[in-house]
Amino acid sequence: MELRDLRYFVHIAELGSFTRAAAVLGIAQPSLTRHMQKLEEHLGVPVFTRANRGVRLTEAGQILLDSATRILRDVDRTTQDVGRLRQVPSGKVVLGMPPTLCPVLLPLLISRMRIEYPAVQLEIMPAGSIVLPEWLRSGKLDLAVTANITQSRLLITDQLTHEEMVLVTPPGQRRKKTPVSAKELLATPVILTEAIRTMCNMLLAPHGVVVMGEMMLNSLETIRLMVQDGSCSTILPYSITRRDRGLKLIDVHRLLDGSIQRQLVIATSEGRAVTSATEATAGMIRRVTREIETRDGFSLRA
Repeated sequence: MELRDLRYFVHIAELGSFTRAAAVLGIAQPSLTRHMQKLEEHLGVPVFTRANRGVRLTEAGQILLDSATRILRDVDRTTQDVGRLRQVPSGKVVLGMPPTLCPVLLPLLISRMRIEYPAVQLEIMPAGSIVLPEWLRSGKLDLAVTANITQSRLLITDQLTHEEMVLVTPPGQRRKKTPVSAKELLATPVILTEAIRTMCNMLLAPHGVVVMGEMMLNSLETIRLMVQDGSCSTILPYSITRRDRGLKLIDVHRLLDGSIQRQLVIATSEGRAVTSATEATAGMIRRVTREIETRDGFSLRA
């Protein structure tokens, strides 16, 4: 018994006619008749009897129809399930990410993607968390890792992790080992990027603190070098400070009670289809983030 014969049989049974079934299947009626004769010979019983304008099922035919329908459904479902496993994510994924996260996530992310999803072509677009949601909505990005600043029904967000914001000072400039109080923070001159200032003021608002900064400078690398040579202090997400802190190029201090943390999310646009390549990239971002978390990557633990 062949699956093809079962499919032919089901079509004839559902349509009640060899002629109509042959037209739907796109085969000649004599050929369809021969297939059914072969099927009946194999079973040893007739499955159809002639009716006024077609055929109807015999008792054996009704039993066969119930089983054949179930068998063909299971075969189709199995074929689809195995087919999904065969599909290798491929294609271009445009990923947006804040500049503060790029040095933290991208080296490991790109390395793992090359190994596990070599057919996925990543394009990275760094931008602040204020800009990234708009780029998602406009279709400029397929996926973004961003700070959850604003809520939008046009975006689908999935929580990734929380990241502590810290005061970063030149080595030895601040001798205190205690967290920075609201009063001390207000009295500390800092140079900030515009995006960091927006983020800090949103997080510090419940504490009655507004940080203006003595200067706005939208270059993280320049600010980092200025802190190292003693020219300024700043506020940054902790993860980007880990390497310099380990090399004793800077000092890092907890703000208030350590609750000044930005929420990071993976975001996609509500109105855009998510490809298998995008899903694979999002899954890898989650895995890489968990790995970095285990290395004290997002919170200052004194």
